[in-house]
Amino acid sequence: QEHTEWYRVSAFGRLAETTNEYLDRGRLVHVIGEHRTSPWQTESGELRSGNEVSARKVTFLGGGDSSAGASGGAPAGEDEDVPW
Repeated sequence: QEHTEWYRVSAFGRLAETTNEYLDRGRLVHVIGEHRTSPWQTESGELRSGNEVSARKVTFLGGGDSSAGASGGAPAGEDEDVPW
């Protein structure tokens, strides 16, 4: 049985530019960064929480459109100067 969890990922600088250029829906990535769980309230008053990662490094693993430009396993942001 397959299970999917969704995370909001934020990136800055060159790392943000690279991921924006090569990341497509369905593309598998490995993200290293700082994890946060943030609570929020829906319009109907229901309390929910979401997962967010501030990315330090993103590695494209494949999947999705492999002709997108970055080869599988290509790291982005390895030597980035992260603002935190």
